Amino acid sequence: MFKNTNNLKKNENRLKSISYLLVVVFTFFLLLNCIPVFNSNTNVMAGSISYIPAPPAGSTAGYTNVDYEYVIKTIDTGSFWMFDWGDGTYSNWIKLGESQTSISQYHSWGSPGTYEIRIKHRGIYDVESSWSPPLIVNISLDSDGDGWSDEAELSYGTDPNNASDYPQDTDHDGTSDIVDLDDDNDGLSDEIEEQIRSDPKNLQDVKEIRINDIKHYLVDTTKDSKSDLFYNTISGGNTTLGITKNGLYLIDFNGDGSREYTYDPTYRTISSYEEQRPFEFPWLLIIIGIIIVVIFIIITLFKKGVLYLYEEYVVEE
Repeated sequence: MFKNTNNLKKNENRLKSISYLLVVVFTFFLLLNCIPVFNSNTNVMAGSISYIPAPPAGSTAGYTNVDYEYVIKTIDTGSFWMFDWGDGTYSNWIKLGESQTSISQYHSWGSPGTYEIRIKHRGIYDVESSWSPPLIVNISLDSDGDGWSDEAELSYGTDPNNASDYPQDTDHDGTSDIVDLDDDNDGLSDEIEEQIRSDPKNLQDVKEIRINDIKHYLVDTTKDSKSDLFYNTISGGNTTLGITKNGLYLIDFNGDGSREYTYDPTYRTISSYEEQRPFEFPWLLIIIGIIIVVIFIIITLFKKGVLYLYEEYVVEE
């Protein structure tokens, strides 16, 4: 009976040893196959095909045959990156060098259309990631390379094959003056500027100021580089500006003929203004004072006998 018990204990110990050994071996293989390769920019496991990088940054609209820059931001030094330009072409594997934090590449498209740019990562163990989500880029046809698509030029009535004939765009915002409501982008619409006689194509003749945190405008209608009119955006009215000797603008905010604010063009500050009457010399008070002093002197002289009244006597013989 004791012999069987000893055998059972020996078998039990063997089973435990085998189990421990199996656990160690299993753990070893698990760690060996799960060595992480991290993308240090996003703290994700870039060494696995499950890693999906973010799309590159860059222009999402442009014209044919124009180079546009696209940037990958990463601090995963030694990693490799590839661009899929969406037109059937790919970049080479580009390595991120020491002390670099980004990779940039330029690309142009020869045909108009919508393209999807993707990027892929390859780590130090040569494991490639999945492709990133796409950056959608819309490319328009620009036959003459003047920065306006053929479609836009045709709609604005200019020649899409003549680089010197293109729509006028005073403020260079990509919208032709034909349809732009504020050609010079100074804050006042062309319609208002025409009403108050300022130049709708001159950015310098309108200055934005803020009164009680609300936009209003000082306008130069005389083209002398000095503001002469205040435009109230709340009421839509305008008033003539005054100006002090030290160059402060006096603002009639309500159009009631009095000045409520001053504007300092040097420091661009607004201050409340209490209108003061012009100084008038008090001539009447001075004359009255002189008369009183003269009377006082005369009375004093009489009292002291310096001056006196007398009667002239005539002696008859």
